[in-house]
Amino acid sequence: MILQKGDCLMVVHRRLFPNDTVRFFTCEVDEYENGLVRVTGHSWVRDTIGGRTIRKDEKRTKVLSLSSGTLIVYRLPAEARIATLGFEEDGQGGTWLIDGAGFRMDLREHWAG
Repeated sequence: MILQKGDCLMVVHRRLFPNDTVRFFTCEVDEYENGLVRVTGHSWVRDTIGGRTIRKDEKRTKVLSLSSGTLIVYRLPAEARIATLGFEEDGQGGTWLIDGAGFRMDLREHWAG
């Protein structure tokens, strides 16, 4: 099976237009069947004034179609601590998903090499 109960994911909503903002959802898999996944977790929104990505406090349960073409889904490693996930930004376009305990995922769209 591709996904199993308890797997940790980060879902990114694909930007369809140039001015679309990036939207993230970090979650755990509740159930998976035939390309549909029910997940529970937190939405992240961009603070347009402070420029930070902030986690919404309330948990949400969503049913997502992995074949929709509008989602990019990352399966996070088992050692990533979903409860402490956050975003670290360097002010120059660099963004990382971190958990404060060693997990670090580079989310930059452009790499200067």
